[in-house]
Order: sequence, then structure tokens, then C-alpha cells
Amino acid sequence: MSLRCHRLMLLTLGLVLSAVSTAQTPAPPPVTRGSLEDMNRALRDLNADGQGVPDIRYVPRPDLGSETTPRTNPPSGRPVAVPKSFRVKEVSLNTPAREGLAMSEAWSQTPSLPAPGPDGRVLYAYGEGLPTLVCAPLRLCVIELEAGERLVGDPQIGDAVRWVVSAARTGGGPGRVATDLLIVKPKTIGLDTALLVATDRRAYYVRLLSRSDRYMARIAFDYSGETERALSSEISRLSQEETAANEPRVALESLDFGYRWRASGRHRAIAPTRVFDDGAKTFVEVSPALSASELPILVLVGPDGKDETVNYRVRGNRFIVDRQIERVALIRGAGRRAERVLIERDRRASPGPQAAQANARASLTTPERP
Repeated sequence: MSLRCHRLMLLTLGLVLSAVSTAQTPAPPPVTRGSLEDMNRALRDLNADGQGVPDIRYVPRPDLGSETTPRTNPPSGRPVAVPKSFRVKEVSLNTPAREGLAMSEAWSQTPSLPAPGPDGRVLYAYGEGLPTLVCAPLRLCVIELEAGERLVGDPQIGDAVRWVVSAARTGGGPGRVATDLLIVKPKTIGLDTALLVATDRRAYYVRLLSRSDRYMARIAFDYSGETERALSSEISRLSQEETAANEPRVALESLDFGYRWRASGRHRAIAPTRVFDDGAKTFVEVSPALSASELPILVLVGPDGKDETVNYRVRGNRFIVDRQIERVALIRGAGRRAERVLIERDRRASPGPQAAQANARASLTTPERP
């Protein structure tokens, strides 16, 4: 074999080995390059969960203008580019919802004026408007509750990621009342959220703001308005108890409905609906439709037919006279246009429910004596 043939065989063998090696090793994929805007978008997408993912990969922007571009779900863990045209749809509000929202916004915008308190406290009147606490990073802000008031459960805050709220207690011990405190700290500036604090006495709703340098060290609450309301309620309760104590005790087994009266025409407006006594007191009931300003007066009619004053009291639509009567009159107005109804004891009527029904009908059926 000549030298030329030997070289030709070696060259052929090298070409074969090169082809086999090329078939087994895949070619590297082409490098996909994007703009700086694409890189920034990929950074935002990869760090959207706040975990700081360092693996920066180019995510091709979908072609939203082409309807023929197929949309495929990316592999698990691959960030998804949110289209710029995406918008969250707001729910529609009906009339009651809009009115309620307006009322709530009006209350939240009602200024709760602060006042200076002891030891650097800023005092807000409890229940009057929305109190505001201004805090700053690296500073402690304190919300002080009423002495002896205890927290019920954990405080609820709108932004639990960028705010830190913890509880503390001061005082206590023999002869002292402990006070619960809330320590509030923002992590950054420009925050605006709300805090709800539930206690065994009341609920607090506080607006929280964060500034860069200015802050409120301590806030507390003035409960004088709540005390006044409680005092007013207690006075009303005592008054009702006193009224109930002064209410006459009625001998129910001795009720006597043996009374009659005469009313016709315009006089019927003040006619009684029922008259009875229990042997010691006389009760004259009129229609509940008569307001306090339209109630007639009650006078005693003497044997000579002249009107005399008599002591009585009014409970609702009922006149109460502390004696038995023979003849009384209900009068409203004065002069010739006055309305008048005469009420007399009817000795012929027997006491009991039948008599009560009879004298209730008499005001409409018995003609007025001329």
C-alpha cells in the first residue's frame, strides 16, 4: 500500500469519528436576550412574593395583540407576567350600601380633638370621632387603657407585616390597680392602617400613621362622656324605680265599674273609655290618641252643680284620684266652645266586667242631657 493510500484512509476515519461525536453532543441553545425593561420586569416578577429570588431568568412578554398566539401554562415555579391591561373589577353597591358607606366615612372623618394629659399623654375623648396615633420607626408609641381594663384576645391590625403591636402591663400589686398597655412600632414611614382593640369594657378603633421623625409617645382616653351617659342612665333608672314605688296599689278583687257618662257631638272627643274604682281610688281612662298637650282637666262637681278642684295625677292616658267620687267632669277648652263630659256613679250598675263593657259603650249611646 502506498503512502498516499494510507493518508487517505486516516483522513476518512477522522471524518467518520467527527460525525459520530457531532451526532451525540447537542448544539447549545441560542442565547435569548432582552432589553433593560425586560430585565426589570423579570426582577419584579421573580421578587413579587418578597422572598428575594436570586435566579434571574428572562420571561418572554406575551403577545397580547395576536389572537392566534397560543397561551400555555408556564412550568411550576416559573413567574407569570401580568398583562398591563389587567384590572380588578370593583363590586357594585346598592343604595343601602352606599348610604352606610357614607355614614362610616363621615364618622371616620369626624375630628376627635386631643387634649393634653399628665405625664405627656395625649387624651382623646372615647367614642367621639376616630382617634389617631402617629408613630415613627425606631420609636415606641404607647396606647394606655383605663385602669383595671383587661384585653380580650389579640389586637387586630390592618397591616400586620409592617407594624408590630405587643401588650404590656403596669402597676398592680397589693392595693393597686393594674393598667394594660399596647406598644406600637412601625417598620417604615408612610404607612396608614387601623387597629382594633377589644377589652372587657369596650372596643377601641384607632387610626395608625407612620412618619419619619415626629411621633406621639403616649395616648390615653377621657371617659367623662361615657361617665355622663352612665350617670344619666342611672338617674333615669332611679326615677323609674321611684315612679314605680309611688304607683298606687290596686285592690283587683274590689274593682267597681259602676259609672256612667254622657257625651255627644264634639264632646265625644274627650269622653272616657273606662271608669272604675277599687274602693279607695278612682281611675278615669281616656283614649291614648289624646296627647299630653290635648288632655282635658278633671274637676269635681259638687251637689250644687258647681265645679270644684280635686287632686289627681296622670299616668299615661289615665287620671287617678285618691278617693271615690260621685260626680266629676272632664273639660277641655274654655267658654262656650269648651268640651265637657260629666261622669257619675251609677248605683244601679253591678260591679264586674259586664259593667265595664256597659259604661264603655255609654259614651256613644247615651244622649247628652240638655
